[in-house]
Amino acid sequence: MRFGFSFWLFGICILLQMNGVFADTVQDSLFEKVLEAEDAGDAVQTIALLEMAREREGTHSEEIRQILSEYYDALGVSGTDFGEERRLHFFSKMELVGIYYKEFGDSLEASEFSGEGYLLLGVEYRRRFGGLQHTWAIRGMSNLFWHEDETVFDTSRWVFLPMLEYSLQGERFEVDAGAGVQFSDGNEAVFSGTFSGKFALYSQGNFQNGLELFSFFDENGRGRVKLGAYAENRPAKGFWANAVLSARFDRDTSVNAYFWYPKPPSDFPIPGEDAGFEFGNGFAVADSVRERYYYGSDKKLGPEIDGKIGYRFQELFSLELWGNLFVAWNPEADEWKAAQEDFGGVPRWKNVTWNRKTLQGFFRLQGGIQGEVLGAYLSVGMFFHRFLDLPSGHPEYSADTYWIGDMRMGVSACF
Repeated sequence: MRFGFSFWLFGICILLQMNGVFADTVQDSLFEKVLEAEDAGDAVQTIALLEMAREREGTHSEEIRQILSEYYDALGVSGTDFGEERRLHFFSKMELVGIYYKEFGDSLEASEFSGEGYLLLGVEYRRRFGGLQHTWAIRGMSNLFWHEDETVFDTSRWVFLPMLEYSLQGERFEVDAGAGVQFSDGNEAVFSGTFSGKFALYSQGNFQNGLELFSFFDENGRGRVKLGAYAENRPAKGFWANAVLSARFDRDTSVNAYFWYPKPPSDFPIPGEDAGFEFGNGFAVADSVRERYYYGSDKKLGPEIDGKIGYRFQELFSLELWGNLFVAWNPEADEWKAAQEDFGGVPRWKNVTWNRKTLQGFFRLQGGIQGEVLGAYLSVGMFFHRFLDLPSGHPEYSADTYWIGDMRMGVSACF
């Protein structure tokens, strides 16, 4: 698979990430109204808005719960831990994407236009008691990919991914776990799972830092693990910023390719493995020998940095820019047979190895309007991937660089 896994995982992660971005945006908007009502001295309206903001989990959740607790303490209301609460939410998102692909470094320099559409539907049930919030969710994501019959993308024309998710949120931590099964055009069902966690080590006002963990895996052996430290400053309005420095490991499926050559007569000495094609045309016999000429393992290990900046306006409009840079090295080398100069008309072959070294990343600029129920957004972005010191004789890759640019527009609803 040349582009399938990295492209799909990138798209899915961005889509799931936008769920959190919209949750923060709604809560930020409500929190702004809370501050305005508090400045006006309207305690009843302040408490009502705080209760609404508390239902929308986001960056200010702990601060909101603390303020509510202080209000209820001052009013002498019992059950300052808010007792036991139950909430049911429905959410949906639809997104259309235009894609342009371009590669560099070979004589073809392939390029193509394509597109896809996402539809996300779900329901979640929240229950808070004992100072902890539990959330159970059922999500269904469907994707339709439009492309030509011959395409550089190794991906299915359609995908359906139902998922079950559970999250637990406390005063200084949040953990999430999910499991799903992916159905796609022409492929068998593939089970997958995710786990992530965020643990605050220090918090003061709008500033917070701590540790983040993310992991993904599926039954085909593909996976990703990230562990890093984050720092963020997110006021209710104005500029905010977030940065994460992580160690990251990716694993995709390995590639094996073989050639066949006729088996020589039994009284003829069989050459070593490095002889390779010597007997490709020399002996026409019924039996043949299979020999691997290429093995490639797509593993990536290295540091990654994520950065986000944004501006929250007084109204419901926000503008955000986020990006990522990942420098990766493959500890398991690719290996293949390369032809050497002829000696007396007989070609010689030798094993060549190369540990992949890559640089990849993306950036995205997005503007959106998010109300308490409905939202809309428009974004542009680019993902790039570059092999560093790619040998010219590598049998799998000829292009040393490719990038994927896209434009996305979507609408969302949560009630």
